[in-house]
Amino acid sequence: MNVYSVNKGIGYASSGVEYAQKYRKELFENLEFNDHYVFLNYLSKNIAVYTDLLGYQRKQVLWIYNVLSHRPTHATTFTVDLFLEKFVGEAYEILNQTSTSLEIKVTGTQRYKIWLLKDDLIDRVDYIVNGHLVNVSHYDQSLNNIEHFSDGQLVRRSFYNLQGEISYEQFYNGREISMTFIDNQILYGKMAFYQYFFKVLQLQKEDAVIIDRPLDVIEGLLPQLVDQVRLFSVVHAEHYNESLSKGSHVLWNNNYEYIFQHADSFEAIIVATDRQNQILSGHLRKKTMIKTIPVGYINEVSRKRSYRPYSLITASR
Repeated sequence: MNVYSVNKGIGYASSGVEYAQKYRKELFENLEFNDHYVFLNYLSKNIAVYTDLLGYQRKQVLWIYNVLSHRPTHATTFTVDLFLEKFVGEAYEILNQTSTSLEIKVTGTQRYKIWLLKDDLIDRVDYIVNGHLVNVSHYDQSLNNIEHFSDGQLVRRSFYNLQGEISYEQFYNGREISMTFIDNQILYGKMAFYQYFFKVLQLQKEDAVIIDRPLDVIEGLLPQLVDQVRLFSVVHAEHYNESLSKGSHVLWNNNYEYIFQHADSFEAIIVATDRQNQILSGHLRKKTMIKTIPVGYINEVSRKRSYRPYSLITASR
């Protein structure tokens, strides 16, 4: 059995959703199944930089763009020296160098701005011609992807496999996915891209999919996943606006509105507190199981008798 927790993005300043996943991951470590963590947003930095901070094993992390490029989640190992090998035999000049970046000039009009992680490891490289950004190359153990720009606007991304070949390309209109060219297919829009990814995962009937961030995701996935896997969704915040809800009319939190409208498609909806469980059970007219899984835990309750009076502790969800 495999369990897939589906999120959008992750960063240095992770939200409560990412920490809820982290606590759930720690609980799963004592259970006999494989848990995976899916991230659907494009990230400009190697995802391992972020997931390492939260203690994910790299084999657990499934970034959609890496999976479809047949790349594992891997630490960044590509160095400045490896990048500069492309200029062997060419003259170049180092213009500026700091602990976080390096700028070199190849000709009078061409420059490269190399952005660093640490220890001369490359995060990304901006290619600039006549003062205009042409493309940005992103690295992990090798070239991962290139973003192409026209008149300052993102128009295309090319994703590479470990052999340095283009695996697929994605085109954009107003930074939204318009088309993806992959495996001799054309996928139109974001939802078709997500659906293709979940086909590649080859999910089995006994597998569980937990939707942690449903907004702008679940509409495309629900028709594909319902009755095909064990499907769950997590409510990470207040699920409705109390002041604007009257009688039988409930103003849902828009992040979860689609989930509640199709609640009978889910094996269970997960909340963090028994109180929210009670309120949501009263709001939902559909016979859907609602389960409480608290966010965070302690290994034991401290019974210490002495304490410092007049101390203050604040707690937040």
